[in-house]
Amino acid sequence: MDRIVWQGEPTVLASLSFTVGIALGIVSIVLIVFLSGSPSWWVQVLTLSVAVLMVTFGFYHGRSITYIISEHGVSRECHYIADEYNELPFDKIAAVVVSQGIWGRLLSFGTVIVRSGSVSFQSILFKGIKQPEQVRQIVLDAKERFSTNCQTKW
Repeated sequence: MDRIVWQGEPTVLASLSFTVGIALGIVSIVLIVFLSGSPSWWVQVLTLSVAVLMVTFGFYHGRSITYIISEHGVSRECHYIADEYNELPFDKIAAVVVSQGIWGRLLSFGTVIVRSGSVSFQSILFKGIKQPEQVRQIVLDAKERFSTNCQTKW
């Protein structure tokens, strides 16, 4: 089994910002339904129930993701409704990029994009992680160690 160099998950702030975005959209829909004077009370209850479910599912989806940097590559695991595993070995990594929006800069979270140089492997995104610049450097350092170890074996 690979030794884990770093492991993390999306920060609550990233999940919270996603959830707040959904909640604001749903609140506006709920207000429209309530203010339009819908003749049926069940339409209002159904709309409110759907709103609560969407916010709950959005929050739990963000909390079900794990990002891993091992000694052989990076991976993303999601255990939400179905299990999903994405792996990218270090020898297939072409670039490691950090992306931060305004909220991410203010609250110190962002996305680390690990791009693949191969058609057979997809890029992996570490969305909403704390200190994305540090995580980027950890990926680059682990990739360098991997390359050095591969060269010494030959």
